[in-house]
Amino acid sequence: QILQPGESGLSVQRIRIRYEDGNEVSRVTENETMVRPPKNRVLGYGTKIEIKTATVDGVQIEYWRAVQMYATSYSPCRSGTSSCSYGTSSGIRLTKGIVALRYSWYLNMGGQQLYIPGYGRATVGDVCGGCVGKPWIDLGYDEDNYQPWSSWVTVYFLTPVPSSILYALE
Repeated sequence: QILQPGESGLSVQRIRIRYEDGNEVSRVTENETMVRPPKNRVLGYGTKIEIKTATVDGVQIEYWRAVQMYATSYSPCRSGTSSCSYGTSSGIRLTKGIVALRYSWYLNMGGQQLYIPGYGRATVGDVCGGCVGKPWIDLGYDEDNYQPWSSWVTVYFLTPVPSSILYALE
């Protein structure tokens, strides 16, 4: 949670510029005044995990975190390469139920159980090279059951709570 948003500072300078025949020949800063100092952004991270329950798509789930993420989908032959690849970063064969996250998240969350509305239960088992710039999840499918995704969804992190938690997803 953002406890203090922070803001840019503001300073004013007086600069003396000397021109000869229309060309600048010298520039001297005579005076600089800080009008408003910058303020740091302060973020608060809670470390107490609360287990919650919900019914999502008619399924009762127990979760410890819910995050809005941008969801796309991929399959062995729709993974952004010129050939079909059934392997994943975890060594599990790519099929429905295997999802990919950016590399730094995968290192921390590999094996984590998730629930995605409209997709179902999933395991973090692959790295998504193109998932950058926003909280992003790539939903895996086998070729025969591929469904295209391109929308924001709530991703539920299911219990049990892992021993190592990445609190800030940036």
